[in-house]
Amino acid sequence: MLIPGLISAVQAFLPFLEKNRAQILSIKKNTFKYGNTDRHQLDVYYPTATPNGKPPILFFFYGGGFSRGDRSGPPPEDLSYACVGAFFASRGFLTVIPDYRLVPNAVYPQPVEDVRDAMIYVVQNVTEGDITKIFMLGHSAGAAHATSLLLAEPSMLQSTTLDRRVKGTALLSCPFHFRGPPVVPAGILHKYYGTEEQRNKSEPFGLLEQASNETIASLPPIILIEAEKEPEDIVLANDDFAKLLAKRTGTKVDRIEAYGHNHISVTFALSSGQGEEWGEQVAKWMSALA
Repeated sequence: MLIPGLISAVQAFLPFLEKNRAQILSIKKNTFKYGNTDRHQLDVYYPTATPNGKPPILFFFYGGGFSRGDRSGPPPEDLSYACVGAFFASRGFLTVIPDYRLVPNAVYPQPVEDVRDAMIYVVQNVTEGDITKIFMLGHSAGAAHATSLLLAEPSMLQSTTLDRRVKGTALLSCPFHFRGPPVVPAGILHKYYGTEEQRNKSEPFGLLEQASNETIASLPPIILIEAEKEPEDIVLANDDFAKLLAKRTGTKVDRIEAYGHNHISVTFALSSGQGEEWGEQVAKWMSALA
């Protein structure tokens, strides 16, 4: 369950999104089925203009504590991720938002495999985007899935040649580890990762600890984004991950702070006209790499 402060943050942005409903829904969207279950569906948001040829492709993986989340909900929250798709599509990215399997109907690494399969489906079936210029943006649990795609061995991306196509990855409010006060209930973590020992090996920080030098060398540019008012465990995990990533790569890790936001409000701000600065920064970062 969301704590009251997080719920109020979501509710604060809904009127702004509702005001922009027509603009958000004016962005062309198609839905595709990329697997066997109802959770294997994805939405594609198309840029209105592509003056420089086919647009780069952005995959957005939403969060939800490994046990919740849908690419589209009932009104008025039907705009909750449409706002993300519309925001980045209007900035020149063909934006893809897939659903994936959730606890209790999935265990690690099944949701990671799902988002990988969504990427493969788009590369093979959606012809409007530039499949040589792919970006990932993950929020919370979705950021954990994106990180796992990059770091799990054997590589889920290298085996599909996706690794050569991914030009950058933005990780928003990611729970890189669960070694402090947990934001995700222990029961859900156990169902998803298994024992504490299994979790410590399979969580993103554990994957970074174990990753081969070859895997580290193959990483695309990575940027970390945190809300100003993140839970303590998210702050701790991001600091730990940034330090270890910098040590292993030998380069400084780019970081953005989403001022005025908490863990949930960051995505609801996009297309609202309020608090969108972090999204603009990420869009510029990706455009420079495309």
